[in-house]
Amino acid sequence: MSRARAWRDSLLRDHAYFRLAWSNFAEVIPGRVYRANHPPPWRLERWVREHGVQTVINLRGTKYSGSDALSRAAAERLGVDHVDFAFESRGAPQRSRVLRFASLYRTMRMPALLHCKSGADRAGLAAGLVVLLE
Repeated sequence: MSRARAWRDSLLRDHAYFRLAWSNFAEVIPGRVYRANHPPPWRLERWVREHGVQTVINLRGTKYSGSDALSRAAAERLGVDHVDFAFESRGAPQRSRVLRFASLYRTMRMPALLHCKSGADRAGLAAGLVVLLE
């Protein structure tokens, strides 16, 4: 997907125009774990610079959208690990998925950023799990 097409898809189909000015960014574990909505590339770059983010966990799972293409490209350019890990945005997660997340959490490079589309449901669930795991 070309960069121009990725931006068009991100802004229009994925409603990223809402996320250009709003980030829903919060610290979960001081200096180690943050949560947010799906960041545009320039915001991810700022968080890598300001907070030392080493791993990005995309809680939306593997999607072939402009937002994800832009995020993967930014993470690669910045030398940041990018992991797709799907949590449901509605309903309780499966036990097996929670256990896989716990395993991922124990092995990922820190500091880490957990994000979903809006930074509330899936990111909130993952943030709660992180607090319990600590």
